[in-house]
Amino acid sequence: MKNFYLILISITAVLSMIFFILENQSITKIGNVGWIALLYYVLLTILFTNIALKTRNKSNSRFVTTIMGLTGLRLFLCIIFIIIYRFVQGKTDLNFIFYFFILYLFYTVFEIKNLLYKLRADIENDNRN
Repeated sequence: MKNFYLILISITAVLSMIFFILENQSITKIGNVGWIALLYYVLLTILFTNIALKTRNKSNSRFVTTIMGLTGLRLFLCIIFIIIYRFVQGKTDLNFIFYFFILYLFYTVFEIKNLLYKLRADIENDNRN
């Protein structure tokens, strides 16, 4: 789990630097909501990974089902975030939506790859025993 947090911090640091540079160069002009979105994804990733790992010990099929369900829930929550942003902002900012779904891809791929690695390690341990 320590490795998970180190990689999560690294990914977040790189994405933060890219966002900071794009904002300072006035390329994106997203503002503070970009930082809120980044924090939102970090918190979702930590929460969903911990939930999924709690089901890992019960059975592999339940673990996979949990991962699938959490991925669907993540997508739903992200759409809700976009809808709330649209109502608060009063306009559709395509730069923000593009940025938001790039974050979605990065954090979702990272989480699924990490969880499937854990599943693969468990299966290999079961096969050895």
